[in-house]
Amino acid sequence: MAIRAYAQSDVLGADVLRQLPTLVPDRTDVDGMRFLGGAALILGDFVTASSFMATAAAGYRAQGRAALLARSLSSAGYIRLWLGRWPAVRADAAEAEALAEETGDQFWVVAARADQALLEAMCGNSDAAFRLADAVSASPLVAGVRFVAVAAQHARGVAANAAGRHDEALDLLVRMFDPDDVTHHLDMAGWALPDLADAAVRAGRQDEIRGIIAGAQERAARFPSPMLHRCLAYALAVLAPEPAAAAAFERALAMDLGAWPVHRARLHLAHGVWLRRRKRIVESRGPLRAARDGFDALGAAAWGRLARDELRAAGEESAGSAAPSGDQLTAQELQTALLAAAGLSNREIGQRLFVSHRTVGSHLYRSFPKLGITGRSQLREALEAYQRGTG
Repeated sequence: MAIRAYAQSDVLGADVLRQLPTLVPDRTDVDGMRFLGGAALILGDFVTASSFMATAAAGYRAQGRAALLARSLSSAGYIRLWLGRWPAVRADAAEAEALAEETGDQFWVVAARADQALLEAMCGNSDAAFRLADAVSASPLVAGVRFVAVAAQHARGVAANAAGRHDEALDLLVRMFDPDDVTHHLDMAGWALPDLADAAVRAGRQDEIRGIIAGAQERAARFPSPMLHRCLAYALAVLAPEPAAAAAFERALAMDLGAWPVHRARLHLAHGVWLRRRKRIVESRGPLRAARDGFDALGAAAWGRLARDELRAAGEESAGSAAPSGDQLTAQELQTALLAAAGLSNREIGQRLFVSHRTVGSHLYRSFPKLGITGRSQLREALEAYQRGTG
């Protein structure tokens, strides 16, 4: 199934996607879970992919297979970007990079940095995203490996949009849809459709991407990828001409977005903007509030600012998102604190993270004051509050 998904997704992907939900896999077969997770990932079934990859990562951790754990964590981090689990993405990417360095697998060091680049871009940290993406693309290890090159290019496009450089963003993102470009990938290009549509609208260059949208519609008609369908629905709503826009937004918002908070918040923002600019001021406030709250929960600062600007234009003041009361946890501190909150001892955490129990104790010692707590029993509640307030 993994070979069919990766090698011939356009021809066989639809059949694999239909089979994936019917499987009752042997979750003790760790390698099998990684292969199935990879198949679900590349076909855009991120909910299934997240479950399978989490099982694989847990299995490799228990078996002490550090190199394969690094690969699984990098893949899991990419998936979680779209499912809104951004604190976990930071922890996964940092651990994947550290493990890959330790095992000498430099390619997966670079791949983990591609995850980090896209996360920084989605958080609105454009300069950091460009630095990471440029470093990824400059690595000779990326030559011929499309999925890493595409992730870096996508990060550049998102970062340029976040910085208000929409013409640049469009020029960067259009390359992902050119089969002759090194940053093209048949499946992953479709995941950039929302960013492409935003850039085109804000740059006033909608006509330039009509062919790309038509091609995505043709593919979506025969390929039931959950990610592609949600991305395309957003793009069609944002790009729809006036007579068709209301129905396009209605169709996009009617999709199941429960596990897709990034898409949900972006759709609410786009819908609120559309309503406000048609003088439907009172109606616009509900979706704009939902967008603001969704972006705050994610830690998506640039999108959150857009939602607040639109709310202000709709006559409603909105305070900035609450800043964390203390310093940010490092990725290692967060990973350690999450395991401690789950009830693991320092020695058990050390075994999972391949560090000494003394290092675990040091991470927790530094974490407690950042979380505003004094003991282990307070960790679960403090981490829930921390992850609501940070990205």
